[in-house]
Amino acid sequence: MIIKLMSLQVLCAVLPCPKVTAAVEAQRPSLDATLADYVRAFNATDDERYTNAIPNAAAEAFLLKNAPRFACPDADIERTYYFRWWTYRKHLRHTPDGWVVTEFLPDVSWAGRYNTISCALGHHIREGRWLRDRTPLRDYAAFWLRPKDGGRLNGPGAYVSWIADSVLKLADMDGDAAFATNHLSALVRNYEAWETGWDCRVFPGTGTFPMGLKGGLFETTCNYEGSELALAGDGARPLVNAAMCGEARTIAALAARAGDAATAMRFASKAAALEAAVKERLWDPQRQFFMTVATNGVRGTVKELNGYAPWYFGLDLKGCEAAWEPFADPEGFAAPWGLTFPERRTPGFAISYAGHPCQWNGPSWPYATSIALSALGEALRVGTAGARTPGDFVIALRRYAAAHVRRTADGRILPWIDEVQNPDTGDWVSRTMLARDPRNRIPERGKDYNHSTFCDLVLGELVGIRPQGDGSLVVAPLFPSDWAYLRVEGVRWRGHDISVVWDRDGTRYGFGAGFFVLRDGAVVSRQDLPRRTEVKSQG
Repeated sequence: MIIKLMSLQVLCAVLPCPKVTAAVEAQRPSLDATLADYVRAFNATDDERYTNAIPNAAAEAFLLKNAPRFACPDADIERTYYFRWWTYRKHLRHTPDGWVVTEFLPDVSWAGRYNTISCALGHHIREGRWLRDRTPLRDYAAFWLRPKDGGRLNGPGAYVSWIADSVLKLADMDGDAAFATNHLSALVRNYEAWETGWDCRVFPGTGTFPMGLKGGLFETTCNYEGSELALAGDGARPLVNAAMCGEARTIAALAARAGDAATAMRFASKAAALEAAVKERLWDPQRQFFMTVATNGVRGTVKELNGYAPWYFGLDLKGCEAAWEPFADPEGFAAPWGLTFPERRTPGFAISYAGHPCQWNGPSWPYATSIALSALGEALRVGTAGARTPGDFVIALRRYAAAHVRRTADGRILPWIDEVQNPDTGDWVSRTMLARDPRNRIPERGKDYNHSTFCDLVLGELVGIRPQGDGSLVVAPLFPSDWAYLRVEGVRWRGHDISVVWDRDGTRYGFGAGFFVLRDGAVVSRQDLPRRTEVKSQG
């Protein structure tokens, strides 16, 4: 199969593509007009079936107040960045218990209170932490961690998630240690509930599966990882174990910040033991990949995209670099419309339009694509990406951005994000299947689906803005220096406004040629090329 990068120039015939001359751009203090143009274009083509706290009519004002601005020469990445902020605010719901973030816009029967589902909460907070007003995210985190009447974070019906990691990332944006440490006891309770485990429903079927920590590894079903009918099957899967390793390490860090040495030591020990088990038992030295180990202790043979989760959660993976080989291989995970979940060469790989509408046996899932792209960013920065380069990240991000479309029956191309995509044609599989099903009573169930990240991939990986626990800010970009320009404005970090500017020839933004980091409008770093930069907090 020949992988072709898809350009959406045709989309400009449907949506206005904001462009300005270099001279005009140099005179403008912000990219407000660009954001407003995109929002108006998205509103104009939208069939607004479901609304929460911020309807389309209020989207422009909300995003002008909250969303960081972004400009780059890649039309697909830039457009999709604004589109994903436009869809994200649709999922902010105000409830009697404060703000929550939803996964589906319409209410679905398997959700908990206020239509919340824990499966996507890690993505919700990673993405939403870039908004200037983080009150909804603070409410949302507190909702999940409330001892009574909160979200379904553990126990029957709970999905694999990473709430401690999310809380810490949110706190590091503001430098508010108390926000994170105040949740310490609830995070400990949640982790211990996962260790103890519970019986959950096996999908499909009516049997039960005992979730929890068994023999040093966490076991779960595919469906409560969010990956129904996955070919690797139930058992000790890489995502749940990498996530719980990350949770233990985060709890240890929070306990240390809170001065609770005993809890810090206990959870550091848990993290170390789990990381050792992941590398010893889930790593297949023959296949050079992290694999699922079945309940009988047998390591499986199926490579799935969530095998990159150990990088996402920051495990020390020196010696595992070969795992990145199939990432860019057309017979591995690479496809014209994103990344497949299992490798294409896997026996049983299928793109099916029969049976259940959510199948993880072949299609591309933005949920898993987000994890894999963040994982690649981490691997590139710590030097464990093998043969992969920042160029591979940009290619994959561009392909992911370009896949955010739907072609209508009358030939229009609309900006779109849904549940699951055909990696060869770009068709949204579950949408097509549900539209054909006369039993389906939820029209456009997956439209504007909120179970992945994109803005976080742009800001945190492509541009490389990475708040640190020690109070500093690292900017470690992955975008190519042959891009003529890149600009980010309005990232709120520890009470400061951070901007990042790349102007290759110095004619666009008025700062001259180079790579600049600005704090509150003042240049604090200038380099000839996009390179790692560290900014200290001023309190």
